[in-house]
Amino acid sequence: MSHRGDDSDPGIRVLHVDDDPGLLELSARFLERATDRLSVATESDPVRALERLSTESVDCLVSDYQMPELNGLELLDAVHDRYPTLPFVFFTGCRSEMDVSDVFSRGATDVLEKNRPAEQYELLAHRVVDAVERARARRELSERERNRSGNEAPFRNPTASLNGASSPTDEIADHVAVGVCTCTDEGRVTYANDAFASLIDRDSESLRWTDLREHFDGLESDAFDPEAQRRLEIEPKLGEDGADERVLSVTITPVEPSRRERGGGPNGPNDRTASVLTCEDVTERVAYEHDSHLLEALFEQIPAHLYVKDEAARHVRISNEYPNPDEVIGKTDVEVYGAERGTKSYERDLRIVDTGEPMINVVEGNPETHRYFLSSKVPWRNDDGEIKGLIGITRDITERKRHQRQLERQNDRLRTVASVISHDIRNPLNLASGKLQLLEDECGIESVHLSDAQHSLDRTHDLLESLLSLVKHGQWVAETDPVSVETVTGLCWRHVAAGAGVLELDQEFYVVGDEDRLLQLFENLFRNAALHAGSDVTIRVGPLEDWSGFYVEDDGPGIPADERERVFESGYTTSTEGTGFGIPIIEVIAEAHGWDVRLTDGRTGGARFEFVGVDFYDPT
Repeated sequence: MSHRGDDSDPGIRVLHVDDDPGLLELSARFLERATDRLSVATESDPVRALERLSTESVDCLVSDYQMPELNGLELLDAVHDRYPTLPFVFFTGCRSEMDVSDVFSRGATDVLEKNRPAEQYELLAHRVVDAVERARARRELSERERNRSGNEAPFRNPTASLNGASSPTDEIADHVAVGVCTCTDEGRVTYANDAFASLIDRDSESLRWTDLREHFDGLESDAFDPEAQRRLEIEPKLGEDGADERVLSVTITPVEPSRRERGGGPNGPNDRTASVLTCEDVTERVAYEHDSHLLEALFEQIPAHLYVKDEAARHVRISNEYPNPDEVIGKTDVEVYGAERGTKSYERDLRIVDTGEPMINVVEGNPETHRYFLSSKVPWRNDDGEIKGLIGITRDITERKRHQRQLERQNDRLRTVASVISHDIRNPLNLASGKLQLLEDECGIESVHLSDAQHSLDRTHDLLESLLSLVKHGQWVAETDPVSVETVTGLCWRHVAAGAGVLELDQEFYVVGDEDRLLQLFENLFRNAALHAGSDVTIRVGPLEDWSGFYVEDDGPGIPADERERVFESGYTTSTEGTGFGIPIIEVIAEAHGWDVRLTDGRTGGARFEFVGVDFYDPT
């Protein structure tokens, strides 16, 4: 097997091994799209992949874990025996079933878990490039030293540096981008290049003969195992003036015993160069993995259809809310739902990708199943602002639509009732009242019977007006606006206030609702308080402590606990002046907004009405 690693050709050839041909085709496409440095060959037979390594140029092998005939671990052992320096990356859906420490000890370079986001292939591409660059740096150090000396030379001659001279390997390591450090079997630094020193905010000269464990959190003495390579992700101990938290990927490779030279360190001839460390900053990658886990949890748990599509409107990720998400990957809506159902959605997808214009809250219906969906889709862009596809969310709103139709039918019936009250009942009442007035005026008849009859008609008229208000305000609120509570309560108070009454507003706030109905709500509340607490009543209005709603309370006698349910019944009143509809109308207005109303004790013992489920508006 040969390697493509010369300076003139920075390309990286990857052989991806997986027993799923469909996944291989998809991964090759996404990996080569992630970076033009990668050229991906695929192989579904691990035995055949092993044979291809002897005839093809490969810089990195990516493999699944569970495969027939030869599983990933067996393939790793075979590759490591024949090509010990070839980077080997596991890309598997079975990471939880693997003994990762054992996998690394057997020579694996990295382990990455499969999932469906296209970004996962960008992460895989990044890992592959990093692995190959580290391998090339190590190989370059070894090969150049061998070419200069003409034989197998050690990585490091510590005596040369102590005497002020630099070995050829030092000169090479000083000019590579990867952090390189050599140390004794106890972890004492015998050499560190500038790249390594800068990663831990130190000077390379000051690192010499210091204990590496002084510079890293979580680096134990057993990390310098003389028999096995180890890879760690650890944080350096940065000084007070250091940068933000940093995560470094450190690969510790033991030096063959025959190549360990005695040096002139503090322990004299007992100081040997026993391990070579290569180091790189993976802070961004670790942060990305953290974000990726959050994204994975979102796709697994969100109770809606969340999906990502590529430039051709093919699904590349879909949430588990969809019954069979794996069957949708790689397909357009036309391929998933058929031409009749999927064409319009597919055309919208292409338009979003082409124009970059989002689609927000569009209702889409399925006439076959009588189901309705609310969809929003926005362009999916890369770091350079180029459109890579789209991100969308679709929610099933069938029940909401059915409820909406029921409300519309209910509102139609209520409007019919209101019409009957307004015309067919009110007109005869007005006529009867007018006739009584004429009888009294023209005939000069004064009788208690006529007065009682007029009072009954007036009472009936008041009841009808209350009933009409109940019907009117019981219709579901269709359109809402931000409403200043200070403004509407001020208007209502001027209509209702008499005597020495006081209105107190805890603070100015806005709610989302229908202003006309809120005027009626507050007016009924204020009239009810004045009716039961007297003209000198004090009324307080303000938001609840948790901002789940607002309250209106008075300092009157309050309402006994055993009567609080009954006050919401139409016609119930404890006053000879009331109609019994004031509080039921309050409840109806609240329900029409989607709010709940509860009755409790005020701070001074009066009645306190709390409205919960309210949407607030911030004018700032």
